[in-house]
Amino acid sequence: MTTNTAKQSIGDAIADLTGHHEEAIARRFKAPIEDLDGAKFVRAALFGRFLSEGGTEDDAYSRVMNMRQREVTDAFAPEREELADEPVSDEGKFSTLDD
Repeated sequence: MTTNTAKQSIGDAIADLTGHHEEAIARRFKAPIEDLDGAKFVRAALFGRFLSEGGTEDDAYSRVMNMRQREVTDAFAPEREELADEPVSDEGKFSTLDD
């Protein structure tokens, strides 16, 4: 099993899930990942990442379930902030004599 030392955001971890990972999450967490929320969602995302690193389903589940919630949360990088789609306004700009 390989260990990925670079932290991924939860969003990136979810984007990297395969259909097999999604099926394993549904089996182990008794619901598809899109139906999970809060701590269970984060734990399921990390379970999926452990699977993608080459762990067996049993080992990945045992590993993630034996972690403290703080450890689970700390395993992920913060989400990247998306750039606003709105144009920058002219409010607050200084006017010049040429205006």
